[in-house]
Amino acid sequence: MKRGSILLELLVASAISTFVGGIVFNLFYQTNKALNSINRVATIDTSALILQSLLQRDLNGIFVPFERKEKKQTGDKKAPKGKESVASKTSSDKTNKKEEKKKEYELVPIKKGFYSVNKEGNLHILSFITRNPLPSYGQIKSRAARVIYTVKLNAQATKEFGKNSYTLFRKESTRNLYFDVVEKAGGKSIINYEVVNNIKSITAEYVFSVKEAKQEQEEKAKGEESQEQGQEKEDHTIEYKRFKDWTEVKKIKVKKRSPKDKNKLIEKEVKINKPGFFIFKVELWDNIRKTSKQYEFKMYTKA
Repeated sequence: MKRGSILLELLVASAISTFVGGIVFNLFYQTNKALNSINRVATIDTSALILQSLLQRDLNGIFVPFERKEKKQTGDKKAPKGKESVASKTSSDKTNKKEEKKKEYELVPIKKGFYSVNKEGNLHILSFITRNPLPSYGQIKSRAARVIYTVKLNAQATKEFGKNSYTLFRKESTRNLYFDVVEKAGGKSIINYEVVNNIKSITAEYVFSVKEAKQEQEEKAKGEESQEQGQEKEDHTIEYKRFKDWTEVKKIKVKKRSPKDKNKLIEKEVKINKPGFFIFKVELWDNIRKTSKQYEFKMYTKA
């Protein structure tokens, strides 16, 4: 009896220990799995926070500088060849010298002051000039810098996981503000460093608002309502223009009131050098490309 009872107790004890061990192992496995998923999400959130803070810092100081260029002269007619006399040539030489002295200049926005293009449905290049360059210790702080963001396909990660993965790079130059010069430059003077990797998709939308004068009938109707309510009458509406890319200065026609007749509306061309509102949509992978998370950044710029 004693031998049988001892064997039975041993079997019961081993069964209980196996059951408890399975529960403990399952708890450990689930805890470890949850911890890994939390770490992956935290890594994605950290990358998104870095991207948002850097873009916000750069865009807060965005501006488009102007440069002095010779004004193009139109309407000058040249005499046909072979019909110019000596006297006319001498007089033309004198006038040319006078014209050289009296050259007219104008201020025009710098070429590609704000520039953005897309590629394969994603943002490819975003470039602008900012008043907030990154601090460089041991050097005199610059007041302006040309910033270029570039999105490139990460071929190694795409091949390894079988899913498209992009990397966002950033470079800036305080010595030269021209896009074409900075884009071609490289080496130690302009460092192109990685900002965020594991990007599944990234898009940008550029918005600016335009004031347009109201039609006379709409103005009268709404003016009567506002007078009844004791409110001031507005003589314009705000229209929002949206663009996916920005390769040149935007020229749009806006309805304005004629300076001679306020009841008459005329079309006036307005030039927009940079957007006033940005919408960035970013989707980021985790490190093993199992989960992804979407973010939307809305940013305003100072006028």
